Amino acid sequence: MAVFNSLRTDLPLITYETLAKDLIHLFEKQNLTHLPILHNELLVGMLPKESILESTPQDTVASLSYDLERYHVLPNVHWQEALETFGKFDTNILPVTDEKNQYLGYFSLIDFIHLFSETPFLKELGSFIVLERNDIDYSLSEISQIVESNQAKILGAFVSDMTNGKVQITLKIFGGGLSEILQTFRRYGYTIVLQKEDDLYLNQLKENSDYFEKYLTL
Repeated sequence: MAVFNSLRTDLPLITYETLAKDLIHLFEKQNLTHLPILHNELLVGMLPKESILESTPQDTVASLSYDLERYHVLPNVHWQEALETFGKFDTNILPVTDEKNQYLGYFSLIDFIHLFSETPFLKELGSFIVLERNDIDYSLSEISQIVESNQAKILGAFVSDMTNGKVQITLKIFGGGLSEILQTFRRYGYTIVLQKEDDLYLNQLKENSDYFEKYLTL
């Protein structure tokens, strides 16, 4: 996916001298969890919204610098790494810098949700399967072999849950006989947690995505 095409550059310059009162409105207008703080065009950190809400209007960013969180990505970041960074720092804004830490802009989490919706995992026709097995026993290569031995292809796969020694793997497959694939998984010791045809599952995913996007814009 063309991640760099999602780069945003619509935020004003925020430095150590910026007043807290000027950032409150910006946080509310942009619906962001953090704002990038710059010094001489270099990114020095990300200021969380909570710090501004707990400050006084005349506080400067410099007086809040101990709250700065430091994370960023490069323009050529892979979308999976970017999503991991969003989650790791519990943020909906990801600053982008060059190799010298010069600030270039930012990625928005909502844009990445839209990017993900354009992947074959969601766009192409197919069937969804959620498998479960002991976390020490499952093998992605084995899962792939089972699917392909039944004349089907995997359009996407990811670990969707790991709890109490169990792991759940969500697959989207295309082609082959779904019943035969499910039977083969059971023979290999996998539990079928969920199996749905494309339309129903996609509608549920869309509803969840719409809710998530609505939540992000509150």
